[in-house]
Amino acid sequence: MGTSRNDRSPSSPPWRPVQAVLGRKDIGTQRQMQELWLAAFADRGERLIGDFTKPAMVDLLRVAAANPSPQAAIQAFDDVVGRHGDAGLALDFARRALVRNAAARGGLAGFASELFSEASGYYASRDLPSFVGAENRVPNSSGSIELKNAIRVATQDAVGRVGVPTPDRSSWLNYVSDVIDHLKGAR
Repeated sequence: MGTSRNDRSPSSPPWRPVQAVLGRKDIGTQRQMQELWLAAFADRGERLIGDFTKPAMVDLLRVAAANPSPQAAIQAFDDVVGRHGDAGLALDFARRALVRNAAARGGLAGFASELFSEASGYYASRDLPSFVGAENRVPNSSGSIELKNAIRVATQDAVGRVGVPTPDRSSWLNYVSDVIDHLKGAR
């Protein structure tokens, strides 16, 4: 029987601003989302971009463009990852994003939006439970869920402003860099 656990973000300097603002009632959702991505980039740098631009991701873009059924999307994901022999957190996000996108028939733009939204939700989930009920923070678990969803929506909006990705390697690399810049509030 498996267990679920939440590992907090590191207490390293890049993550301290996130821990200072996450779940605060007086700090807007957009700012909280930006702090998540500023910390993620400060912590991982170019490796963060590399996580989202693995060769398997470009193949997954092509899958998303075909608007498969959710079942076909899962099968295609397994095929792509098996062919590339790749793994990692960003690909876990991609799997969920591909299935959600397939259900919504969102194409390339929907997949990109869901992909980064999944990542934002993950980053928020690492620390948000620690602040539930704390003074000036989310009051309860329902508030925590609402905030996480609002961060996901803010992420989707930011990704949407970047435009629609193209399913080729060099364009995807530029697109991911632009998205991360938007999420950090740099554009």
